[in-house]
Amino acid sequence: MMREFAPTALLAGIAAVAFAAAADMPGDAAVTSSRIVRAGFVFEDVALRFDWTDITRPALELRAARVVLPGPLGELNALELHCPALVISAPRLRCAAGTLEARHADVGAVNASITFEYTPDGALRLTASTSAVVGGTLDAELRSDGDGIHLAVRGRELALGGAVDATLASLDVDLRQPAAPHAAWQADARFAGLGFSNPSGTLAGEALDGRLTLTARAAPDGHSWAGRARIVLTQGGAYAEPVYLDLARFPVTVVSDYRFADPRFELTQLDFEQPGVLEIAGHALDFVDGALVTADVAVESMRFPAAYDAWLAGYLVGTPFARLDIAGSLSGRVRMEAGALSAIDVALDALDLEDRDGRLALYGLDGEVHWAADGTDLAASVLGLEGGFFYGAGFDATEFVLGIAGAAIDLLEPARIPLLGGALTIEQFSLRDYGSDELALGLEAALEPIDLGQLTLALDWPAFAGTLSGRLPLLSYRDGVVTLGGDLEARAFDGDITIGGLRIARPLGLVPEIEADIRMRNLDLAQITEVVPFGRITGRLDADIDNLRMLKGEPVRFDARFRTPADDDSRHLLSQRAVDTISRVAGGGGAVLSTTFLRVFENFAYERLGISCRLENDVCHMDGIEPADDGYYIVKGAWLPRVDLIGRVHRVHWSRLMAQLEQALAEGEFRIE
Repeated sequence: MMREFAPTALLAGIAAVAFAAAADMPGDAAVTSSRIVRAGFVFEDVALRFDWTDITRPALELRAARVVLPGPLGELNALELHCPALVISAPRLRCAAGTLEARHADVGAVNASITFEYTPDGALRLTASTSAVVGGTLDAELRSDGDGIHLAVRGRELALGGAVDATLASLDVDLRQPAAPHAAWQADARFAGLGFSNPSGTLAGEALDGRLTLTARAAPDGHSWAGRARIVLTQGGAYAEPVYLDLARFPVTVVSDYRFADPRFELTQLDFEQPGVLEIAGHALDFVDGALVTADVAVESMRFPAAYDAWLAGYLVGTPFARLDIAGSLSGRVRMEAGALSAIDVALDALDLEDRDGRLALYGLDGEVHWAADGTDLAASVLGLEGGFFYGAGFDATEFVLGIAGAAIDLLEPARIPLLGGALTIEQFSLRDYGSDELALGLEAALEPIDLGQLTLALDWPAFAGTLSGRLPLLSYRDGVVTLGGDLEARAFDGDITIGGLRIARPLGLVPEIEADIRMRNLDLAQITEVVPFGRITGRLDADIDNLRMLKGEPVRFDARFRTPADDDSRHLLSQRAVDTISRVAGGGGAVLSTTFLRVFENFAYERLGISCRLENDVCHMDGIEPADDGYYIVKGAWLPRVDLIGRVHRVHWSRLMAQLEQALAEGEFRIE
């Protein structure tokens, strides 16, 4: 900020010093000089011209090809100064209505009106005012005497162009340099209503209030600078893609010691404080030509949820973690070498993370994460959890031991996750190229028997009894698709379930897609129907679901067949409720038993049962175990009293069927329309 505003106010001071130099020259009408040095200003290729038409008030014209300004203020080019009436009142020089034009690398074209007074003992008093370059008004007063240089700049309703467009409601700058040799420049700038933006929209600020204090000391050789800067931002908002800071809510204080020797800029100490949010201490931040090449930064404290809202939310937009509630804190250290990250260490302290959409939660997350670019002699990362849930399925305390290096994460020891009365043991886990489109994942696991009742409750499914166990062969994720290196085998309802050809596209996206073929063998119907209000059925069941395709958890295609196994010698019985429910599914209208003498029987024997559905375009093409008059057998009775259940509906809208079935299970009635 000092670099942008100070040059305009200093122009008149430069001119005054030039007049002082002219006072030492002969009284010719035109004077030229290749170089003049006065009070920290360096003039190159100088031309002075006097017009003595009015001998008491001569006109003066000054031109300089280049002017090097004091301190870190840059330089001016093509300087032209005009004084229409130079008052010479020995021993003083005074110009009351001068004008000045020049160009500055950061500010651009500069136009100012100036007034100055200079005495041979070195005392200088100068005022300048300009509006052409800043849109509003900018006034400056420069004093130079035996005590040093003091510049005061006051700006109102400023508008600045350049690489970043900026506006300022007000600006007050005081710049001082004591007269002692190699004394440091001292700047104090207060600003209000600062707004800025770049053409791409990746950098912006609005209504910013703050204060900048700066010291800058030149080395004896004049080629390098060192000092301290402190900036406080207390109001407004700032955006640097993708982070937006509400500074009224999260004010910021930054203090830094620096050294500058073009093209290198070094922060030897950096302290960043955002109360209740973030505290950072860094050193050895080394920039070359504006690019950070070396850094060692300690995050002393990052506190949640404030740090999530202030710093992380913007990075997570569009990801599955865009809506999180986080509590707890972390600390860590980040190192960079040769322009690339070399190591990251993070310590987690009682972090709780919960997805606001109810998909995932992690509670009591503690431990240490260590990452290095090359992984040489890297310490293992150990993370402990008190518990959590995934899509409603809760799990208990567990621990992970990981190796994290480069773009790879590997599980170093098997991890056992207790859940739903059993456990999931992850035997192998590997992740490669995370954070890129080439992300790849490998997972192999075994499931100790879990309680199906707890699982179905967590997934909001109809309650099932029994347990589920099995083995997950090598699961892979690549190019947004999950596949298995073999068949997923599970055991449930005292039978075997095999899932083959499993393919899950966009598993964490808005529209996940699942494809699979499912085989179920020798399932116990008594266990399945024990808690489902379908009606009790005993016997065994085989099922094949081929070409299954699901979108967002809903089936859109399959070819399913459910049937009694050919070698099933178990007892085959259906309850009255089961008979009535199946008859309604078969399209028989009202209950087949309620108006017949069969109502006196509680159970009915059957020889075999089965039904099939081929789902296409929301239509279920239905069939049974064998043809029957005007339909197909769903249940083929045995012995007396005999009940045969025959389906007569061959085409049913799937969505309507499911809605009515759900209602029937809840109310005990079912009807196909």
